[in-house]
Amino acid sequence: MILDSTHGRAYFRMDTPYFNGNNDKMKLNRQKKRLYLDLCALERPYDDQSYPRIEAETAAVTMIMALVKAKEYVLSYSPVHEDELQPIPDGAMRLEIVKLLHSYGEDAALVAEFGEVEKRGVALYGRGMGISDAMHVAYAESCGAEFITCDDDLLRKCRRNNVTIWCGTPVDFAKKEGLL
Repeated sequence: MILDSTHGRAYFRMDTPYFNGNNDKMKLNRQKKRLYLDLCALERPYDDQSYPRIEAETAAVTMIMALVKAKEYVLSYSPVHEDELQPIPDGAMRLEIVKLLHSYGEDAALVAEFGEVEKRGVALYGRGMGISDAMHVAYAESCGAEFITCDDDLLRKCRRNNVTIWCGTPVDFAKKEGLL
């Protein structure tokens, strides 16, 4: 991750120490887990880093992605990511996230039964989630991934709707996994 001090944003760079797979401290002995980061989490490094929470979540996302790159975790993504990325005006950010997903992620749509995902997404939408959020959660559930987001409101809705997978912030995940 590179911090652009001019714009106060951090960028994922595949050639940084976090992404080169050579950081021995990142080589932890753990069973591979499937992770699903929504766009809110994936965009966190591009947000204004002057806020402590954003800085902490950026560090956690960067650490998580380094472990994905090192094949310690399996990253899943879905067509919802593609749909949400289209209207983003920052072309460089959009391209970096697309490259990240396609280089290190697995398409959840290839393992998920779309009819079941759609049915679950509609049910979650009917219980108060936004349609994109509902579909992200439905895809994460369908592939048995742990769901990571920076959206507190979405996490409350996940708890309220008894989502069947672990859901939390990047910092929560890093703490749970003993990374922090």
